[in-house]
Amino acid sequence: MACNGNNHADDCQCNFGKGGRATSKNFVWKGWKAQSIRSYFNGPNASCPECRKAVFYIPFKAGGGAYFDAFGPPWPKHPCTNIPPQYSPYTASGKPRLRTLPTSFERDGWVPFIARNVEILAGGTIIHGVGLENPTTFHFGTLMDLTIDLTRPVFVRLLPGNRAQMDFFPIDRTEPSTIDVFPDCLNDLDLLLLRTQKQ
Repeated sequence: MACNGNNHADDCQCNFGKGGRATSKNFVWKGWKAQSIRSYFNGPNASCPECRKAVFYIPFKAGGGAYFDAFGPPWPKHPCTNIPPQYSPYTASGKPRLRTLPTSFERDGWVPFIARNVEILAGGTIIHGVGLENPTTFHFGTLMDLTIDLTRPVFVRLLPGNRAQMDFFPIDRTEPSTIDVFPDCLNDLDLLLLRTQKQ
């Protein structure tokens, strides 16, 4: 038993007996009844865990609760506790979270791309690879000579009209580059056809 203070309840856990100071009481929700309504009008029933200001605490049925500066509509939330929690890719126990919401680059159609081979040919470059969660092999062609750093991130997105874009880090630069590429390029002949179509 943690408490041995005079006039404290038998199940009090205020840490008084160990020389600690009394902590704020745990408020127990007893339903929306006349007695609980009157207790709210008597003044704040809790203190903010951040700034220690007197506030009104409304518990949630499923656990947790919310702190308000005033009791009743329009229910002004206490600013210290009205800050949305920062997202972390890890749970409180340190395990990775399963991601369900798409990131901004995924909403724009970008997919992580794993380049397996970069062929520099006489007419340009062909990049062979796969999308992260797509077993289909892609063959992207461009009329430029590319030097892609395969140890850094590469992204692709497919566009209407048999076009695509690739975002990558060149070997000799620190900033990423985004270029237009063409799907389904397998050899020099495909690059030559692309060159004649562009002219």
